[in-house]
Amino acid sequence: MQSKNEKLKALVSEQQRQLDTMMHDIRNLLLAQNITVQMLKKAGGKDMKKFKNLIETLEKSILEMKKVIDEAANSKWHTN
Repeated sequence: MQSKNEKLKALVSEQQRQLDTMMHDIRNLLLAQNITVQMLKKAGGKDMKKFKNLIETLEKSILEMKKVIDEAANSKWHTN
């Protein structure tokens, strides 16, 4: 049988793993958003189809980031 201390260590370890995963996901989404913004700057409204596609890509990335944050807020280890 695990002691309370061992259970606490296991819980903290799991929380850290989940947090690391979430931060990795957010970092990747931010990188994609940054690249999209740079492409939007280069497009400069010259190619409206490309501009529209880039905006849609940015919107999808923002929604994915919101999903990652919402999942973290509603995770089993969230105490609030």
